[in-house]
Amino acid sequence: MDIILKLKEELNVEKWQVEAAVKLIDEGNTIPFISRSRKEATGYGSVYFAENMLKVRGKSMEGCTAAVSGSGNVAIYTIEKLYELGARPVTCSDSRGCIYQPGGINLEALKQVKEQERASLSRYAELCPDAR
Repeated sequence: MDIILKLKEELNVEKWQVEAAVKLIDEGNTIPFISRSRKEATGYGSVYFAENMLKVRGKSMEGCTAAVSGSGNVAIYTIEKLYELGARPVTCSDSRGCIYQPGGINLEALKQVKEQERASLSRYAELCPDAR
């Protein structure tokens, strides 16, 4: 089987995407990140990057306080991964403003507001009175 077609099937992407990535490699470039359309990929990746930056300095995410900008998929899954690694995300934002929650963003409430209700963070503030 042609390697291009095998990669297309393995990565579950279009043939042209594999061909474009191979062309970039042939030209000595790095290839763009290819995700299997996982909505959490970019948010998780941002946290893994920060985690590795801390490791170089002999530190970890455990116990860190984090400020996150945004409240879409990238921000939501950044917050999720921060919690998994022991950090405490305390901010998020949207086009109408910013939320600060000293005890940590309530991830389930944020997902409800942004993914299900498609509402602004003012709705989040209604659900989480300690957020300001």
